Amino acid sequence: MQIGIAGAGLAGRLLAYALSTHGHQVEVFDPAPDTNSRIAAGWTAAGMLCPLAEMDTGDDYVYNLGQRSLAIWTDIAKQLDNQIDLRLKGSLMLAHKGDEGAAQQMISLLERKSPNPEDLPKAISTKELQELEPSVQGPSHAWLLPFEGQVDTTLSMKTLCSEAKGVTWHWGRHVTELNPGELIIGDEKHHFDWVFDTRGVGARRLKYPHPSEISCQNVRGVRGEIFWVQAPEVELHRPLRLLHPRYHVYIVPRQDNVFVIGASSIESEDRSPVS
Repeated sequence: MQIGIAGAGLAGRLLAYALSTHGHQVEVFDPAPDTNSRIAAGWTAAGMLCPLAEMDTGDDYVYNLGQRSLAIWTDIAKQLDNQIDLRLKGSLMLAHKGDEGAAQQMISLLERKSPNPEDLPKAISTKELQELEPSVQGPSHAWLLPFEGQVDTTLSMKTLCSEAKGVTWHWGRHVTELNPGELIIGDEKHHFDWVFDTRGVGARRLKYPHPSEISCQNVRGVRGEIFWVQAPEVELHRPLRLLHPRYHVYIVPRQDNVFVIGASSIESEDRSPVS
């Protein structure tokens, strides 16, 4: 079939890769000037695959989607010889002495909300923490969430694009409207058997900036500020979350001793530089 996709972020590239491997003819349209333009959220997302840890603000539906996502990413990693650096070694929640009250509140919340009694935070000793992560020093309390992981979204963005064989990528093309079997770019109409909208907040009509007047009513933007650090003498093997009374800081390791460090998300769609 002829497939048209609006949006070449991580979702669009995943879809293009999956459909192309099944023999469909796929065309992708995106306003970015080229494949490596760092506009889509996939370039900056930390890539944590943590269904249980996200239950503090999620529900059973989100948890079940996360579990399914882990299985899907596992299949994709096998197909791509793990060029996306998928790691399924669990994640850790940490707290310093004196912060155990706030930490225990979070742990109790996850225990209460988890729909799977076998998927609960496991308290571990400082000795066990040192065995798992010798580079971690200082926290007095730790919990292992064994059924979680991470994927390198930057590698995924690059690999999915290069491995989506036969896909036609239309860069610098801003889709303004979608109809059944049709993508519209200004005065141009492109016809397909199926069309998919993976633009996220990019699907909003610019002349209707109010959230109640968008073409994708269930999508909102959330700002996240991160920075990357390269520490050659530090080794981490799984995502870490520091449970602090005011700030929930996370660290996600990547290849070559690079670490993505971020904090709580901000309810804003502002794209200005890091504050």
